[in-house]
Amino acid sequence: MFELFGKFSQSFMLALVAWPVVAGLCTFPMLVAQYRRFRRVSIPRAVTIYALMLYLLALVLFTLYPVPDNPARFCADYHLAPQLMPFGSITAIPHEGLRAIFQVGMNLLFFVPLGVFIRSLTSWRLSAALLVGLSLSIVIETAQLTGAFGLYPCSYRLFDVDDIMLNTVGAVIGFLDRSRAGQRETEFTQPESQNSTALSESASSAPQSESASAASSVGSSES
Repeated sequence: MFELFGKFSQSFMLALVAWPVVAGLCTFPMLVAQYRRFRRVSIPRAVTIYALMLYLLALVLFTLYPVPDNPARFCADYHLAPQLMPFGSITAIPHEGLRAIFQVGMNLLFFVPLGVFIRSLTSWRLSAALLVGLSLSIVIETAQLTGAFGLYPCSYRLFDVDDIMLNTVGAVIGFLDRSRAGQRETEFTQPESQNSTALSESASSAPQSESASAASSVGSSES
């Protein structure tokens, strides 16, 4: 495994260094577009957009970009056959143990942020989040199967049909979790707004009651 990782070392380190810089460059035009549309850009919104760029680039960084430093030699030494059996990686857990569990868990977790971003930045429904997660995962797996769509002479990452299913489920989990978080925030803030409204109403009614009592006392004294 370490020998295989060594064949990706140079491109992987280059990608790690360029990752935050390229994310910042991609974020800037989006912030300009936000400002031109709304005449303001809040700090939380800017941070969210930058985090989205980091995440999307991470998808490329960890699934496509780390390429063999010597593609011809890599293709001669390694032949990666696609895994086309549904639930093959899940049924392999009893045999491969922690390695298979780690692979399944990472495929789920890696697409959870996608669902969170879709729910936070758009008004799309759950079906749209499912479709986006499925489509993006299919594109990634196809690129792995075809050697980045023919840029490299062989497949240098393993195509796994289970990855598509797990990625899609991860996106749905992220979308639903963000929806529940939004509901909890609403439930938490509603009592505070109701209390503040009640306090303001009581404060505004206090002078009226005082003036009414004063008027009644004047009227009784005149009589």
